[in-house]
Amino acid sequence: MSKLFLAITVGLFVVLLTAHQCLAQSSEPQQLEEVVVSSTRLQDIPVDIRRVPANISVITQKEIKESGARTIQEVLQYQPGVTIFDQVGNDFQQTIVLRGFVNDGIIPVTVLVDGVRVNAPDFNAVDFDVVPFEDVERIEILPGPNSIYGKNALGGVINIITKRGAKEPQATIEGAWGSFHRERYRGNTSGALGHYDYYVGVDRETENGFRDQSAARITQLFGKFGFRPNETTDLSMTLTHANNHLLQAGSLTEAELAVNRRQNPTPGDFQDNELNKITVDGRKKLSSSLSVAVNGFYLHQNRHFFTSGLFLSGTSATNIFSGGGTLQVTHDTRIADHRNVLVAGGEFNRHDFDITGANTFSPTNTVSGENIYAGFVQDTFNITEALALVAGARYDVDRLDFTDNLNSSVSGQKNFFRLTPRAGVTYLVTDTLSLYASYSEGFRTPAQSELFQVVGSSNPGLGPVKSRNYEIGGRWQSDRVKAAVALYQADVRDEIFFICTDPTCAQGTNRNLDKTRRRGIEGSVKVRPNKWFDMYANYAFTEATFQSSFVEFDAVSFGTQVVQAGDSLPLVPKHQLAAGLNTYPVEGMTLSLNSLYVSTKFMFGDEGNNQKRLPGYFLLNARAAYEWKVRREIIGFFLQVHNLLDTKYETTGRFIGSPSPVFVPAPGISLFGGLSIRFQ
Repeated sequence: MSKLFLAITVGLFVVLLTAHQCLAQSSEPQQLEEVVVSSTRLQDIPVDIRRVPANISVITQKEIKESGARTIQEVLQYQPGVTIFDQVGNDFQQTIVLRGFVNDGIIPVTVLVDGVRVNAPDFNAVDFDVVPFEDVERIEILPGPNSIYGKNALGGVINIITKRGAKEPQATIEGAWGSFHRERYRGNTSGALGHYDYYVGVDRETENGFRDQSAARITQLFGKFGFRPNETTDLSMTLTHANNHLLQAGSLTEAELAVNRRQNPTPGDFQDNELNKITVDGRKKLSSSLSVAVNGFYLHQNRHFFTSGLFLSGTSATNIFSGGGTLQVTHDTRIADHRNVLVAGGEFNRHDFDITGANTFSPTNTVSGENIYAGFVQDTFNITEALALVAGARYDVDRLDFTDNLNSSVSGQKNFFRLTPRAGVTYLVTDTLSLYASYSEGFRTPAQSELFQVVGSSNPGLGPVKSRNYEIGGRWQSDRVKAAVALYQADVRDEIFFICTDPTCAQGTNRNLDKTRRRGIEGSVKVRPNKWFDMYANYAFTEATFQSSFVEFDAVSFGTQVVQAGDSLPLVPKHQLAAGLNTYPVEGMTLSLNSLYVSTKFMFGDEGNNQKRLPGYFLLNARAAYEWKVRREIIGFFLQVHNLLDTKYETTGRFIGSPSPVFVPAPGISLFGGLSIRFQ
């Protein structure tokens, strides 16, 4: 399969270069979009990406559209350092991993939507199905720990920015239909009225799913309302509502896969998500050198689960109330004729969440409260116009109170304090080439379930996970070519890992491991030689290893396995390569081809690396779109094919209670197409 991938990738390059030579004489130079990023906790002063000491990736609205992705996870899977896998059997709930930071439970990646952290307070999970995907303006990926964003960002930060009202009024309606009875109906309108602007989007999406009883029902309402009374003031309010029902088909044995990949031997699993969230943002320029930004939010989310598995069945309901805010002050001035940008601020979050339910082993009735206080500062000093130093730090105080209404002996309180520094240097060698080096620290606090919730497996003595990250890299940015490369190493202490003590892995204990490590190389390139073509290629080599030994239960031998220093962490592929090509043969038409190769990886339950690996896979997706103007309306059409080669593959696998592993199969070939009308 890897040979096929390389052949197709090389073919894409050959087609592109050949076409460029044939058309270069008649085509005018075309420029790639200028890239600016948010390098502080809240958006304030846009920063040239070449002056940030990190390998930041930016996915624009145009790139999201041309990828043909149907979820945020599908968009992210093409980026260097990002992998996704499906643990539950539903396309909308795939898990995202950055730079090999994966665990069988809690994923240390921070996700922000318009400045608000949307990770759930109980397991740090992200319910991407409640994020308004069709209303996303751009996505920024900041890999590696970043002190400005605080706890639980060991793998990095995904910063999602939603759309805002356009200057000219417009309204769009769209209908789309495809395989597995997938249907999507959408409408949005935006515009400006004097100093006010508005954007409103409504989405309804349903599907029966690739697997038996794996249907999904997504309902979302999104609105953003802005007010700009003058050039120095910008205010906005965002409202989000989601009410989703997602069936989860679960895993299959090898024998079941061979008979029917679409079956569901344990039907009935589901997750219901209902979210209501309000966000307010404000930015004010107080003087030529001083500005202030504020962000506040309140959300209420209900999450209801039902699981019926081979060894564990149960139901649970989580009720979450969260609120908080961030204040940030920016001072942009010159010191002895050298530009200096100082950013300082504070953040507070309050989470209240209760969990009720029952499973095979015991009922659950818990109440938790969490207060998070933080202060942060970052300074960027330009020694010369080309050379800049960045230094910053954040101090977090995290207090977690837990009450078990059924067993007071496991109730408790934990307090965590942590100072995380950051430093970096950037150097503009030329107008097109920049180099950087950085050092940063990160940490993750134990979740309430790891500390208190389950008798026998929880461990109130757990300490926070700590990491030290070293990175060097470079970036090339010209009118037609954008390229970046980064080398990094993250040394992790006290990583929390669930050590199994029985065949089903339902019994065990959470422990702090002494040492683990992630290191790798990331490279990316975007090219637009002329108006007819553009292309990209992203590659990541990721090595995630245990650096200290431990012993746990072995589900294959029903004995024990010794995990040695140097063994690979499960579900982290060493190689991942994505490549894509967009062509624009006539005005209004776009033809896109996107490919993805993911190498083999060890499975959960095989931390000792003694069993066969989960096979790698190659995907090829194609998309055709055309827009034409009729009077003042723009009519659009698109058709896309996912998994064009009908590859049979699985993104996750585990050994649990049997010498044979279980897998969650991925969909085969599917079609999705639709029509839209934009009124303007």
